[in-house]
Amino acid sequence: MLRWIVPFTVAGALLAGSARAPIAERGELLLDEDFSGPVTFSAERWQPRQSTRWEVRDGVLFGQESTKQFQESRKDHQGFEPRLMIRNLPQEYITEFRFRVSRGEMTPIGAFLEWGHHMARVSFQKDGLNFGVGGLQDTTILARVKGFQLEPGHWYTVRAELKGQKLHIRLGDDIELSADHPMIAQQKDGLGFCGLRGGTMEIDDVKVWAVR
Repeated sequence: MLRWIVPFTVAGALLAGSARAPIAERGELLLDEDFSGPVTFSAERWQPRQSTRWEVRDGVLFGQESTKQFQESRKDHQGFEPRLMIRNLPQEYITEFRFRVSRGEMTPIGAFLEWGHHMARVSFQKDGLNFGVGGLQDTTILARVKGFQLEPGHWYTVRAELKGQKLHIRLGDDIELSADHPMIAQQKDGLGFCGLRGGTMEIDDVKVWAVR
């Protein structure tokens, strides 16, 4: 099995060695959601973005694009991809969750996970995975994992530690990404999810811990 370990500094220089030790210790458990019951969608916690449609279905959080009526009423932010933010998280935290993308069209945006809106992002592209900071139009790429393909219908487990300007992400058993970048220390306004255009996305077993 191929294993990528991609730690990066602010300058983007590849570091030698193996996976890093944890950058943070788990403190109090702040969020533990397995979607065995309903959730309330609002700007306070589970916030659908761009009027995309989310619901608890069969024990998972299920998301799809916005309605055609909404898309036709706007010139931008039309909700072609299912998008969600988990709001009111601390500035430093540890999280673990599962997600899968079941279908959809791969566009230049791809599917992505982001720590803070336009702060740090793991983007799944047609030709691999990008790990970067900044907005969709002005992203600074810190690492690329060529050859990685997001498999439709496959559940991926993500574990991430966010402390100061450091972020360490583990995707499944095969990919580890680390960054030390000043943009990561900026205002962190939630954990974001985005699926593929016209597709569906599912999220489950979300846990968030404070940093000790």
